[in-house]
Amino acid sequence: MHLKGSGNLARWLVVPFGSILLTLAAAYIINGERSTVAGSRSGWPVAAAFVIVIILQIARSTRLGIWLSKDRVVIRSWFKTLTLMDEQDFICNSVPYTGLFMYGRSRTFNMLEIRLPDGGAFDARATIARRKTSAAQRDLVLTYAGKSLP
Repeated sequence: MHLKGSGNLARWLVVPFGSILLTLAAAYIINGERSTVAGSRSGWPVAAAFVIVIILQIARSTRLGIWLSKDRVVIRSWFKTLTLMDEQDFICNSVPYTGLFMYGRSRTFNMLEIRLPDGGAFDARATIARRKTSAAQRDLVLTYAGKSLP
């Protein structure tokens, strides 16, 4: 079961901007590089790789967020997936967002941060949401996993 609202803001950002970039890259590939300079290289392989990455990120955006199942909590971010089993010990916090296009910490948006007993930390940037929503997501994850609320 997908936690309603988790990953929405990330999807709303990637789909429109990704679609625009995809259109521009596809137009570049279709039109080709029109160069009359001897020895110039075509840029279509780079543009094709760019198109593939954009398509993969748009497809990945459909799976972003927090997923709850019978015995585990799965948090999917852009490049990482963290699976937390019910009996696993962890701390979940709602922290100010830091990430792409952000200088420092956001005052408006938060994300979930998972701290594990071995000292590892997982910043789920795809769970970006307003502070109140992020705190509610944190509380739901902790409650679902049987942990005490902060």
